Parts: sequence; C-alpha cells; structure tokens
Amino acid sequence: MGDAGPARRVDLRVPKELAEWPWELATLEKLGPPAVHPKLTVVRVSELGSPSLTPPAQLVIDLIGVHHDDPHPWEPLKTRQEIERIRQEIEAAGKRGRYAVTVDARGGWDALVQRYEETGPPHLFHFAGHGFDGGRGLVFAGEDGGPEEITAEQVAMVLRQSVRGRQTRLAFLNACSSSATGKPRPYQPFGALGAMLIQHGVPMVIGLQTALDDSEAQSLAAAFYQGVANGDSVDCAIQRARRDLYLDGGGSVSWAFVHLTVSGTPSPLWRQPGYTAAGAPSASLWSFAHREQRQQLDLYLGRRDPLVVVIGGEVHAGHRYVAERLRFDLGRAGSSLYYPVAVMRWFSPGEKQLSRTLLAGGIARALDLDDEGTREGLEKRIARKIADCCEEGKVLVIDLEELLQPADPVEADAVVELVQELWTSLMNLARRGDRLPVFLLLSIAWPQELAPSDRRAARARENRQKIQATVERLRGKPRLEGRVRVEVLKELRPIEEPEVADFLEQVLEIDPDAAEAQARSIVDVGDNETILARMTKVLEEWEEG
Repeated sequence: MGDAGPARRVDLRVPKELAEWPWELATLEKLGPPAVHPKLTVVRVSELGSPSLTPPAQLVIDLIGVHHDDPHPWEPLKTRQEIERIRQEIEAAGKRGRYAVTVDARGGWDALVQRYEETGPPHLFHFAGHGFDGGRGLVFAGEDGGPEEITAEQVAMVLRQSVRGRQTRLAFLNACSSSATGKPRPYQPFGALGAMLIQHGVPMVIGLQTALDDSEAQSLAAAFYQGVANGDSVDCAIQRARRDLYLDGGGSVSWAFVHLTVSGTPSPLWRQPGYTAAGAPSASLWSFAHREQRQQLDLYLGRRDPLVVVIGGEVHAGHRYVAERLRFDLGRAGSSLYYPVAVMRWFSPGEKQLSRTLLAGGIARALDLDDEGTREGLEKRIARKIADCCEEGKVLVIDLEELLQPADPVEADAVVELVQELWTSLMNLARRGDRLPVFLLLSIAWPQELAPSDRRAARARENRQKIQATVERLRGKPRLEGRVRVEVLKELRPIEEPEVADFLEQVLEIDPDAAEAQARSIVDVGDNETILARMTKVLEEWEEG
C-alpha cells in the first residue's frame, strides 16, 4: 500500500442502530480479519456526501497532548511521549516542507480556541488525552492547570470553522470512547464526538470505541504518522497501524476498536508541493515581494558574528517566504548549513527551565545530536557542534520555525526572554576566536486587525499592540550579553495589487490590462501566504506551458 491506495477498500455501511458493533473484528473465511489484512483497508462510511476540499500543498498538523498539573479525577497519561514519537516519525520522513507541525504539550482549551479563531484550525488535528464515556467530549487543560471537560458540541464547533480557507480534514482522537456511538440525547442529536465531527463537515475522523493503554496508543499513533509522512493515504496508514497492534498485541483485540469514519471516500491529505512545500519556487518569484527584508538579509550574509534575526508582521504575512529566501541565497553561495527546528509549544512563564530544556532539545535534534542527559550537558554539546560547523567555513542558520507566534503578549515576552538567555549561553559556550558566523532566525506574528463589528476586534487589537511592543523592545536592544547582536527586519507589509500586476506584466510578458485582471484575482484574499501560493501556481503553469 502507498500513494496509490489499497488494492481493495472495504466500506462498512450499516444501520445506525448497529454502528456500535465492532465490525472491524469480523473474519472472512481463508482471509482472516479484513481490518488488518495487508492488501485491504476497512473504512466506516457515513451516509453524508463527501465535501469538496482541495488538498493543501503543505499539511498543517497540530499535536495536542493534554497535561494536567493536578490530574484528579483523571489518571495521568504519557501524552508527551506520544506526541514526541509522532513528531519524530514525521521528521524522520525527511520531507519537512510538506508538513508544518505544531506541538502543544499542555493542551489548554482557551489557548486553542483563540489560536484557531485567528489562524484557522489545522488540516490534521491530533488529540492525545482522556475522553468521556459514550464519546460525550474530551478533557483539556484549564487555565488553573487542572482538567477541563469540553463537550463534543464545543469541540465540533471549533474544528468545523474555516478561517482563510483552512479547515480540518482529519481529526485523530486518540482518546477512549471518542468514536463510540453514544445514546441519542436531546442536546446531542448527531451522536457522540466522532459522528458529530462528520456531521459538522470534518471529512475523516479516527477514533477509539473503547480505551487503549499508553503503550498501545503510542504505537498506534507512531505507525499511523509514519505512513502519513511517507505519503500513504489515510485508510492505508490506519490499516497498517491496526495491523501492527494486531501483530504485537499478545492476544489483545484493541485493534478492532480503532475506527476510521469518512464521508464519501478517504481524500488525500496533501497535494504535490509547489512553493509552500518545496521551499524552492520558480527562480522568477525570488525577485517578488518583501524587497526591503530581502535586501537586509543580503547585507547580513557578509557578517561574521553571531546574530539573532527577527522577522515581524501579521499572521499570514509571508514569514516563511522571507526565511526561504535566506535559505535560497545561502544555498546558492554554497556556504550554508540550514537547520529548521521543530520545538514544543511554550507552556507558561512559570515553567521556564522545562521550556528551555525542550527548546534546547529541538535545536539538538535539528543538529543531529542526541537530546539526552542534563540540560547543561546538552547545551555544551550543541555549542561544540555550532563551533565545529562554523570552523568548516559555513554560515550556520538555525531557524525556529513558527515558535514565536503566540496570541498572548505575556507569552511573547516570556518566549523572547527564554530565547535570548539560551542563545547567549550557547554563543558564550561556542566561542572560538572572534568570528562565529551563525544566525538564529525568529518570526513573531501578531493578530490581524479585525472589523470593529467583530466580537474579537478589541482583543486582537490589544494583543497586536503588545506583541508589536515586544518587537520594538528587541529593536531597541541591538546587543545581547556578550557578542550576540539582534537585527529586526522591517515589518512585513501586505502585498498590494499594483505590485503583483507589475511583476506579472514583466515576467509573463502580457499587456497591462491582462496583468491587472490576473493580479485582482490573486490578491482578493488579502493574505500574503495565499497570494504567494497563487503566484507560484501561475508561474508553474506558465513555465509548463
């Protein structure tokens, strides 16, 4: 099985009153259970039609592992280990550009709601934690650090929304009873959580009818994401994961209670990448947009001292495009080592040492170092690796992908302080001579301005101002302790229609009227990331034609 899908797909279509039965446990003569057969996949099919969703070039994945400071009455689970295994499986596939992975190892409900309202829900939502009996909801972390029980209706309302065209394509609910049918209730007319998500337009849901122990949950998730990261369709990936449980289960039948429910046919999670995923768009596009920031980066390439480079702008302003420009220029010069770092999401200012360890661990993994031992020993190994890279005559760039995009301005200050302390320590440890050509690349995004009639407008405006103030404080402090400098690029601005029209007219050699018409259709979203993706598609079609 692989990109082409299974040899055969078994669709389970049964009356609602029989949906609770473990049909995946059924056995066919001389074939065994189809749900674990290597050439088949078994899928539960909703009576709803399949929504028409274009697969994204880059799959946004949110890994939510709920941690409670005071878990009572819910017993502790090893959710952090689970989401770390998933992250490792995705990273091991070596296809970073296809996937943008965010790890939230606390699982706070309020922070999640605010994040999704501003940026949209992820394409793939993975939840590791507790679920209510009968699929009535999930247990997140509350503001006080204890458990917060969230109903199925609330979860469905958050995941069903579409912000800037982004909406959830798959929900993987690694929580007990998340796919249980549940008894009909007056205020829960669509059944339990899994069924409700399907009703609300999420086209694919993976859930558990019963409970799995920690080791089984981790193995199931790791096997599934290994398949997804390598390009398997969703049904192939979950079939393989069920089969692994079957072969390693020691007589357990937990594999039979892992359900994939879809509306229509399992749809692809991603498409063949263009600009966003490949990180190498048409050479023509490199001359377009964010000219001031790219000119600043060009100047920094000749610097031979340690730098923290900050990219600031609104959410979706094109941070990754600017970062990829730096990667492209360094690669063209043949003198770079570029390491994107997948890091844990910030917990809270009160967990500073834990967060510093997690951040150091992310940098270590990017540098192909084991992230074991004490934090002090880990930082020393990172510093030695940095110094060795620089002695090879290379410019080293460590890119903290999307780390600094907090909605909470207090978090923004806390994360910046953490990064400053860690980076200064690493540079002091790595000091060899006077020249250390190494960049730490950060991006800080603030909420977009909303219409006054929007109920979130006041909060977005306040957060925007406070996070922008964080950037200004960095700009006013050009030197950290020791020799580490901070350089803040000019603020990323919205891409405007005349800029697009002029570019298309020159590159495509078309008349001004045609260029203006095409530009108008490209910029109507007011979202730089989408504009850049649309520009890439136009250029790809032009080059192929």
